[in-house]
Amino acid sequence: MPVTIKGTLYVKPTKPTKHVQIPLSSFDTLTPPNYAGIMFFFKNSLKKNNFMNIQKLIASLEDLLNDYYFLAGTLKSEPDGRSIIDCNDRGVQFIIAECSDITINQLENNKWEHAVIPYGLVPSQPRANKIYPILLKVQHTTFADGSVVLGILIHHQISDGIGFYAFFNNWGRKARLEQIDPPINDRSLLKTCGNSPTLNEDLIIKKLKSEKAQNIQKYPDISSLTTKIFHFSQNNLKSRACPKMLVSQLINGSPSTIALQVRKANTDVNNSRVRTIIDLVEQQTDKSLIRPNMLFYEKSVMINNVSKLQKHYLLDFGDGTPIKLRLNREADLNDGISMILYDEDGVDVYICLLAEILENLENDPEFKKFIVPSACTRSKI
Repeated sequence: MPVTIKGTLYVKPTKPTKHVQIPLSSFDTLTPPNYAGIMFFFKNSLKKNNFMNIQKLIASLEDLLNDYYFLAGTLKSEPDGRSIIDCNDRGVQFIIAECSDITINQLENNKWEHAVIPYGLVPSQPRANKIYPILLKVQHTTFADGSVVLGILIHHQISDGIGFYAFFNNWGRKARLEQIDPPINDRSLLKTCGNSPTLNEDLIIKKLKSEKAQNIQKYPDISSLTTKIFHFSQNNLKSRACPKMLVSQLINGSPSTIALQVRKANTDVNNSRVRTIIDLVEQQTDKSLIRPNMLFYEKSVMINNVSKLQKHYLLDFGDGTPIKLRLNREADLNDGISMILYDEDGVDVYICLLAEILENLENDPEFKKFIVPSACTRSKI
């Protein structure tokens, strides 16, 4: 099922924009300099001609980039490790492709397993070269039945999940000739307060000329990691609602104590703590060496839930919303990382663990009560 690239162009704002440089905030610097990739599958149920029309998408994107002009720029690094957006109107890369030997019905009949989803539906990762990184790449791939996949690749330091889905929701509004919610581009809102706090448990500093961070255990062998997708239906979740907690908390704490700990963890992430982290980053000479203390590796897990964002920011360019969302097949998930994606009748959960641990999870009787067995993919990503 090869994906054939038919053409590549660069979409630019329709009006001249300010050729300025926007320094990313210290909070942006904490985000790893990688790309987030996702696939949106649009089904041409009515067999419409010009379904997800390319020219319409390009014209509306050109118009939208007048507000999101920084996405048409490139990213470069300063000597102190901070990244800067160079607003040079280089453009958003728009790739036109086709995959003529598969239909969206085939993917539905195979329960959307990754083994049957073609490679190459998301643009390839930009590689380091003399050209500074592109911030956004879009690929429009047409299937044999006229259905379309929009594969998106965006630089994670430029946008989080909220900004990502707000941008694409606005793109859909432009295509439907509706008003958008303009973005706020002022990153100075997250500027330093000038304090000199001491390094705390929120951050770690990598050793010079080394990828190993201080006081962090060795990474597991990447070949031993497996990512699988599990589907949890809405009805099943509602009928089996139960509290979630760490095993140690379950053994040693009462439900009321655990609830208070969860509440405290949420309320502790306040303006003061965020400003402290910003000041900590600012006082580092080489900001490229500082990272959030979020490495797990057999110790604990992190669950990243973007399902509510997707539910409220579903793309619609005038031909309906996508029927399925999938992460890039080359999604960069590490040990202990989980991603929750919205699905029409529940959620799809990506779970990355060591192979033997993931197998134990799959065979756990309590876990089996929640998942839909036929939707569990057993292929590595």
